[in-house]
Amino acid sequence: MRKKTMAAVVGVSLSCGLAMAAEPPAPVTAAGLRVVARKTRTAKSGALLVCGGSVMPAGEPATPTQEEVAMTDAGKSVPIEYAGTDLVSNGKRLESPAFAVEPLEFYRLVFEAKSSRPGMWAAVFADEQGGECKGDHYSGFDASADWRKHEYFCHARVNARTARLWFHPLDGPADAVRVRRVRVEPADRAEVARWADRVYADIPPLDWQAPPGRHARLPKTLAPLRAGGALRVVMLGDSIVNDTGNSAWNVLVERRYPGSRIDVITSVRGGTGCTFYREPGRVEEYVLRYKPDLLMIGGISHRFDLEAIRSVIRQVREKSDPEILLMSDPVGTHGDPRAWPAWLVAEGEEADKVRARIRGAADYRLGLRKLAEEEGCAFLDIGTAWQTYIAHSGRPYEFYLRDPVHCNHRGRQVLARVLERFFDSVQRSGS
Repeated sequence: MRKKTMAAVVGVSLSCGLAMAAEPPAPVTAAGLRVVARKTRTAKSGALLVCGGSVMPAGEPATPTQEEVAMTDAGKSVPIEYAGTDLVSNGKRLESPAFAVEPLEFYRLVFEAKSSRPGMWAAVFADEQGGECKGDHYSGFDASADWRKHEYFCHARVNARTARLWFHPLDGPADAVRVRRVRVEPADRAEVARWADRVYADIPPLDWQAPPGRHARLPKTLAPLRAGGALRVVMLGDSIVNDTGNSAWNVLVERRYPGSRIDVITSVRGGTGCTFYREPGRVEEYVLRYKPDLLMIGGISHRFDLEAIRSVIRQVREKSDPEILLMSDPVGTHGDPRAWPAWLVAEGEEADKVRARIRGAADYRLGLRKLAEEEGCAFLDIGTAWQTYIAHSGRPYEFYLRDPVHCNHRGRQVLARVLERFFDSVQRSGS
């Protein structure tokens, strides 16, 4: 059971270069800080409170008055002021102080931003020793001439103990982005799913049907889901796989199987595929140590090297017996098929590279399907599903991206809905 505690949330108004006078309603500090205490559900170990540039365990903030406690217990927000600022500029981005997180639990992030250019935010995680965890949660937000509220969710990495937030523009001068009223709090999985539904409701619906027979090689994956049990998934690959793992696809699938829980461990290295993971010791480090029930291998960085993927599959099976799902290559710089006709007739070195990439992707997907059959793995052509969606979406490719290569929250919901339908035992439409 989850316990309840007092949790504080932070709010600031800063540009990437200088502290700015806050514009929200009083009370605020001279530095523009507004901190509110409120009653909230926390992760099992309790929330960490980010207050005035310091970080304190739940139950250790400045002692509230009896009146404040009574107001909080009544469910009202109680303004409490702290000196100092919470976001610090390093000249390139704004950074928050570290705050504690519970591994594999979800957190809600709310902030307001005003930016002349598209902005970026990230949650980066560290382990008990302060070492960087594999995989972060990066996303983008749209430019806005006025203050605009943003809401996102992320989950802590499997070995994470603390996290920090980053904010910066996609490109251009650092002070192109201003941020205020930053707030982080624990979130339950139903809340995450409702947020994902809101994001999905604002984009064109996915018109993709999962292929029949897709679960034939996943009986041990489906059994605990149908029984309302737990499933541990390792997603291996590159930053595209990291984005897919950050899409909250697992909580969408959980709704299809009441009582189930899917813990997703994104074990990734940017720009890296199985040509890296097949080297000695890396399967142990990136896969086996996490003891997965299901291993998902995907991304755009395998260099079309099917034998490297085969090597990783066989190394895993030498010491463990997870079911394995191979996924093709979605998103990326050339993930919009509407741009392909121009490249097919263009001249020059860059056009030659793009044509080679298009031809290579076609051969790779056919070869990956055959490899899955040969090695007894499941297969999901998420690359073709993505490109088919983009081709018929009626929206510019950039609408789904935070930078020229990676998804934003809208693009991730496309991937999440493909995975939701893939794992669902009942064929549905319009979900």
